[in-house]
Amino acid sequence: MQNQDQEHESFVKEQGYFLQEESNIDNQDIDLSLVSLRIALKAYFSTYQCFKGLLSNVKSTKDIRDIYTFEKQRTSYHEEYAKCIFHFHHFAELVLIKLLSINGQDIFKHSTDNKIPDEWKQTIAFNVSLKTLVDYIESKPQNYQHLEFVLNNKEMLKRLNLLRNKVWHRGLYILYYEKLDEFIGKDVLPFIVSVTEHQAYASYTKWKYKKLACEIDPITEIINQFKYQSYNMEKVAFIKELGRAAYNNPLLEIHNPLWKAESLKGHFIYQKTEHENKALFLYQNNNESKICKCPVCDANSLLIYKDADYELDENGEIENLSFYPYMIKCECCSFELHTDIENASKYEIKEIIDYWV
Repeated sequence: MQNQDQEHESFVKEQGYFLQEESNIDNQDIDLSLVSLRIALKAYFSTYQCFKGLLSNVKSTKDIRDIYTFEKQRTSYHEEYAKCIFHFHHFAELVLIKLLSINGQDIFKHSTDNKIPDEWKQTIAFNVSLKTLVDYIESKPQNYQHLEFVLNNKEMLKRLNLLRNKVWHRGLYILYYEKLDEFIGKDVLPFIVSVTEHQAYASYTKWKYKKLACEIDPITEIINQFKYQSYNMEKVAFIKELGRAAYNNPLLEIHNPLWKAESLKGHFIYQKTEHENKALFLYQNNNESKICKCPVCDANSLLIYKDADYELDENGEIENLSFYPYMIKCECCSFELHTDIENASKYEIKEIIDYWV
């Protein structure tokens, strides 16, 4: 048995590497909590894409098993939901452990088993971490105020753990689309803001999407939607799509310090021009389309696609021909909306023009 354990340990050490050992890797890539946060946000923002063009069906149908009759859409939503819950949970778990560690708390100090391997300590139960940290904060140690946000989110963290366990241990349990919006927008995103503003995480930025050209911050907008307004499924979907595309934006941010390098500046211009030329080619081969600037990446590569509407006269000839927009898509960052989402002005999003005109 001991020889087998040594072989397993040898396999792990020889077939890969620890990030900490790579001096050329940014420290922000080492903290797996931030890696999980990025994956979770990308998954949540992608849930509108699962039903693009069909969101009205999601809204009007009460039974999720009836609405998700389209296999592709149903499977896609299940995948994004699972990634969303798994990785938000993993992020929260690692945050709890880190906060315990930096405050000098040993979660195993009351354990009667002194033979617990260090690697096992890295997989301790979520509930134990939460309880230990909550007990520590409630004892009101010196400067405990910077941890009070954990107490304010205690019930949310318990629900997140329950949802994760329902998926991981008991088969795939799925929240309704709108209930996922409510849980993430109302409860999880404010927790994320509190964590990323905490002194232990404030210097990390790689987890977040690139800044949007329209200057909308998707996380802030979704939080405000639930904090100050009644839930609007389509408006939240609009904002989620902005967030998804921001993560998918391939262009170097202009405010990035690397922008000062002439070679990278030239690369940015080349990249942007390449995507704009692709959009221009598609536009020239679709006479009824329209091209404009994207609110996410700022490239002139957002196409408004139109379809035809007409009537036939008694001789079978087309009459009353007209065209109407039915989809927009950016050929650079992939920002995409369908007419199941109304114009931005309908949702009082002043930073973005109306497309369905």
